[in-house]
Amino acid sequence: MEPGQRIGRYEIEAPLGAGGMGVVYIARDTELGRRVALKLLQPGPDDGAATRLRREARAAATLDHPHVVTIHDVGESDGKPYIVMELVRGRTLHRLLDDAHISLATRIGWLVDVARALAAAHRAGLVHRDIKPSNVMLRDDGVIKVLDFGIARRASTPSGAPATPSRPDADTEPITEQKGMVGTPRYASPEQLRSGKIDGRSDQFSWALMGYELLTGVHPFEAHDPVALIAGILTVNPPAPKPPASLPEEHIPLEVEDVLLRALEKDPDDRFPDIDEAADLLEPFAGPHLRASSPSNPTSDHPRATHPPDTSHPPRTPRDPRTPHTPRTPRGARTPRKPSDPSLTPEAFEASRISHLNALPLHGPRDPGSERRPPRRSRRPLAAAALACTAALALAVLYLLRSRAESARTAAPLTTLHCEAATLRGPDVTPDMAEAIGIGACARLAVEAGLGWARASTTLPASTEDRTEIRVGWTFRSDPHALQVTATRGPRGFDVTLRLGEHTARGAGPAAFDAVDDAVAALAPLIHDLTPAPLTPAEEQLWGTADPTAARAIQRAVGRLMTGTRRRPEPEAKALLAAAPDSPWTELVIATTLVSDTQEITPHRDRALALLEGRHTPIDKALRAAFLGACFRPTNQREATRLAREAYREAPEQPEIATLFACAVKDLTTMDEVVSVAERTSQRDPARSVLLLRTAVDPLIERNLPRDGAFLDRLHALLPESRAWEESITHLLLTGRIDEARASIDLAETLGISPYHRQPFPPQVLRYHLELAAFRPAEARALAHALLASPGAVTSTMALSWIGSTYEVEGRITDAITGMARALDAVRDSEGDAGAWRTTTELWQLALERAAGVKPSRSIDLDRLDAAAESLGAPRYISLVRTETALARIARDAQGSSDAERRARRTLEDLERFATESARGDRAHEDTLLLLTLPLVHALRGPADAAALWQTTHRARFLARRRLAYDAGLALEATGALAEAEAAYRLAQDPLWFDVYAFTAAAARLRLARLLRALGRDAEAAPLEASLAQPWSRADPGLHQRILAAP
Repeated sequence: MEPGQRIGRYEIEAPLGAGGMGVVYIARDTELGRRVALKLLQPGPDDGAATRLRREARAAATLDHPHVVTIHDVGESDGKPYIVMELVRGRTLHRLLDDAHISLATRIGWLVDVARALAAAHRAGLVHRDIKPSNVMLRDDGVIKVLDFGIARRASTPSGAPATPSRPDADTEPITEQKGMVGTPRYASPEQLRSGKIDGRSDQFSWALMGYELLTGVHPFEAHDPVALIAGILTVNPPAPKPPASLPEEHIPLEVEDVLLRALEKDPDDRFPDIDEAADLLEPFAGPHLRASSPSNPTSDHPRATHPPDTSHPPRTPRDPRTPHTPRTPRGARTPRKPSDPSLTPEAFEASRISHLNALPLHGPRDPGSERRPPRRSRRPLAAAALACTAALALAVLYLLRSRAESARTAAPLTTLHCEAATLRGPDVTPDMAEAIGIGACARLAVEAGLGWARASTTLPASTEDRTEIRVGWTFRSDPHALQVTATRGPRGFDVTLRLGEHTARGAGPAAFDAVDDAVAALAPLIHDLTPAPLTPAEEQLWGTADPTAARAIQRAVGRLMTGTRRRPEPEAKALLAAAPDSPWTELVIATTLVSDTQEITPHRDRALALLEGRHTPIDKALRAAFLGACFRPTNQREATRLAREAYREAPEQPEIATLFACAVKDLTTMDEVVSVAERTSQRDPARSVLLLRTAVDPLIERNLPRDGAFLDRLHALLPESRAWEESITHLLLTGRIDEARASIDLAETLGISPYHRQPFPPQVLRYHLELAAFRPAEARALAHALLASPGAVTSTMALSWIGSTYEVEGRITDAITGMARALDAVRDSEGDAGAWRTTTELWQLALERAAGVKPSRSIDLDRLDAAAESLGAPRYISLVRTETALARIARDAQGSSDAERRARRTLEDLERFATESARGDRAHEDTLLLLTLPLVHALRGPADAAALWQTTHRARFLARRRLAYDAGLALEATGALAEAEAAYRLAQDPLWFDVYAFTAAAARLRLARLLRALGRDAEAAPLEASLAQPWSRADPGLHQRILAAP
């Protein structure tokens, strides 16, 4: 139902959630003016559902208890029954299970309250049948409420005593969808699982399961699959409950262990006769917490509620000490027992607990024989006094430590790690290296713990010859805990130690982050203790699930993706798939991790879009935009842009939505929006804006070096390892800082990270591109050969094609074509079908032969190439291929007949019409397609028309202008537009995608040097000529003259 619709006198305001058989809404009672929860039965084939819903109202309405949700009304609208109940605002116990800041005493108090509510239901003859953490809510004011009596049934006898056979009626007959087991198997009793007769003692078993999990953090019968879980409930005796590792100073009293284990007996007759007895035994151990009061449950001045004696039941029999599961005191422990004497006040009992705590040894177990030795009488009163003072001081210190531990447990949840200085020792260490290791360790720990992180300072650390210091740490709001990171660089790599209080973890590896990751993994138990408070409604909406395990898995995976801290992308993606198989976030992570540019993304896109169907939250819209738009291969960019803008308007404060917005809409026409969003979001929430800042720096779309530099400076201050990322190194290359770029690649190798965001290529790949763009083809070729010899992310096809590019820079056209042929053969050998690679290779060869002024190869079937391009369906690819094949037909026509030229003119007209039709009003797209025909325009209509085309298609995408820059320079130079020709020749040498356009870059350098000399700028021409002297010493004969003679 939509907000504003009415059911009777109730006006729907918002959806609240889904119950076992209906949807729950927040509604307003228009007569009384109060907000209520309205559960509406959903239509379906289950005939018994309406009966169950009405029974929930009757069952709960008969209960007058402060810990049972209050029923206000029941009715029917358009044939759909509904219940109106108290609106409970708070969190379920399911969401509080892992909260390390809630003491055991408080949790025991919650169990007592639930037990009292169930006892009231049992006295009314009702059995809940679905007690579990998600059906118990802690109201915002601290009061416990038991929810969802929707599958409650009326017991055959009151008070939960064993039922006797009776004739079933509408209330006693269990109504289920399948006439089978009702409830949740994970929290069901053995008799429920067997579909046997149940009474209040079945609720008692479920209550004990919930209590065990609440006090220990684990289910007593936890198993890897549902079948094993059910088998455990039916046949396995649970172990004695132990407190979770997050509460190391606490212990579960033996009496509490006793209560839980007895309530978990397989045979109902071995459990407590009624749950009130279990509550009475737990009551003394319940910590002070808010209890609801009502006429039927008065509350005294004491923080614990008192209950009037129940005279309707026979006296309770103490448990036989021979009963199974009597817990044993752990070795070396001395657990104080709560005396049964009611005259002992809580304060006296607490004093006795402190005395027992203080009596524990400070340095391990005592000498077994020490207790048998007679005490030695001191002959020195001063020594005795000193000893007494020392003992008193020790007790005071121990009590202080205990108080601080309790304070830490009750402190506000840890939300942010504050990253500061650490220590780095060894040869050849630098401040950049130390910063990257320290802050990187902090960021990785924060991501794994589900926390935020921030730089405590951006000041560079001081360094000496062999020492640089950085500190990395975090703080509780009132209790600082510093994480110290110490790293040593040696001949075999790095040793890294992470130290938090008394916890220490060490890692080692050939690269710094290999060691860091090992150390972080060793701190996993501690990280789990630091997990933030349970999911908030905003987090549930963001991650698309209320399951905390799945949500935290998504949060970690997306955190690694957003911060660029993924180290093992494939295993991490597969682990996420196992934890959250039905999340669109999972498909997003897999698509950006496992899918390369040559792999098929369609199945992941289709699955994600199917999961998002009918979902309209801002994050759902942003995710749809990401899959439809520019994040991958766009399929509906117009719709993606609309959805992304809408999502950002609705939730501009959400960094993940801002990041998806930038990724989905990024284009030349929208870069201003992307930059604006990146500016605002990174100022407000920098740690969650790392990927957003990366996205906003894209010189392939828009070249704005000052703005990109400012964004990169912000990124470097936030996460220093980003200095070694592709965006930073590319910026250094574009600004001519080659040596700094090499140093950044050195840093990437030292850290052991890939500079690339989407592909796990090693840093040597980026070093190859840098050396090639610096016109050092021999050095680049050596790197390509090394990559060819080392298995990994780089395939032999890529390495072979890169080797071919080095020959292009040297003017060795024949060798380059031979190298690409070898690459094509490698594809055939590895993949069998080399259709796409063959098409790409033949297109590259035609363009290379044309630029080098040689006849096109007769081995290429031009008609087949045209058909292959059409089958690929990409408009830009079609324009490129048909332009080159038309030019090749003209070049092959040795007789100079007019047939090839006429066909080429028809092709040009077709391509111009095709550009307008396929662009559909997108001027950038239309300009791009028209620009790709420039060589054909030059050949058929002359240089003036080609120059005009270059000047009028300024909206074309950068890569298209980069590709055609050399051809444009030829046309502009021929028409006398020398300044524009110079700019075009310089663009043709742009470092980006240099390996794809290596030959035209070298040819443009040669033409530019001659142009500069003609303009009298010899000083500028000389270094260009010098850079080509060595590479072109082995160029194909006559190539130099053909390039300079090109029209």
